[in-house]
Parts: sequence; C-alpha cells; structure tokens
Amino acid sequence: IPQKVNPYINPFYSEPLEQYDLFGNYIQTFINRYEAAKIYPNLSVERKGKNITTLYGYQWKYQSSNIKIKDISNEKSYNLMDKYYKNDIDMPDFSYHQFLGELILMRDFGIFDKEILDAVKYHCSGNREMDTYQKIVYACDKIDPRRGYDSKFMIDAMLDDYEKGFILVLNENLKFLKSKVKEDSSTLMNKYTKECVEYYL
Repeated sequence: IPQKVNPYINPFYSEPLEQYDLFGNYIQTFINRYEAAKIYPNLSVERKGKNITTLYGYQWKYQSSNIKIKDISNEKSYNLMDKYYKNDIDMPDFSYHQFLGELILMRDFGIFDKEILDAVKYHCSGNREMDTYQKIVYACDKIDPRRGYDSKFMIDAMLDDYEKGFILVLNENLKFLKSKVKEDSSTLMNKYTKECVEYYL
C-alpha cells in the first residue's frame, strides 16, 4: 500500500467487524475487514487496488467502537448530488458513486488529500491531466476480471508500465463505447470522459 495512503487506513482494519442491515439489525460478525469484503462481487477490482476495500450495501461496526459505518446506499444519491455536486448532476446516474465516494471520504473519514479525492472522484469517467493515482484507480476500475470480458492483457500492461497500460485501457474503453453506437461514440461519452479521451488520445 502506498505510504501516502497508509495514514488513512482505519486502525481497526484487523479487528472483528459486525455486519448490520440498513435498519440496524445485526446479521453476523467477520473476523476482520478483509473477510467481510469477500462477500462483495467487486472485490476483484479492489484487489488490483491493493485491497483498499469499501463495504457496500450494509452498515458495519468494529467491535471496539460504538460508531456504525454507514454506506452511501442509505441515502438518496440524486438528493446528495443536487446538494453537493449541482454542476455534475447532468452526469449519467451510474457515475454518481464516484462523486459521492469523494463526499464519503471527506465527510465520514476526514480525508482531504486532493490526490486521493480526485482518484476516487474520476475513477469511473476519467478526466484530463490525470495524475498517477487517478490513472491507476481508473484502470483498476476497467480491468476488473468480473466485468465479463478478458482483461488479462490490460492487467499485464498495467503491471509492466502503468502509463502505457493506462493508455491501452483508455483505448479499449473507447472501443467499447464505439461498439455501442455505430457512428458516433460521443453520444455515450459524458463530459469528463470526452475530455479524457481528447487529452490522451
């Protein structure tokens, strides 16, 4: 795990973690956060990101703490976007989680490091002038083996040279967008993805 990220990792990471539903009803206890994360289908993405996992869809509590960790799914994404990200509410709703992920980091975890925040904020769409963190997290999101296509060649490219690997991943994503529309892939591009493609390709 990069040294820059270490200070923000919950010190209770290795402690037993209790799982609750969204109404606060106890479900079960996991021996640590890593074991709890195994129940999520997107863990393969997070493993590429050095096991920095986020737990979705439930409430969680470390046994030594009285505070429950609430997931963004407890709140209405559109309302939060309207309140905190009015300029981006025109983005497709499947991308809302990248903005609200930034909100969670600031609001719930007190993380204000711009490099980390931007890596989360644009991991789905990409952006122009991306730094190292942004490129790696963006690529990890796209090369998830569980997305239903063979991403091994992209994973290998990222492991060999993340700069070249990022360009390869971006190109492959553009091919995917073009496959969805015969003539103009821009109809499927949001404003940030368009800026990313125009800047790097």
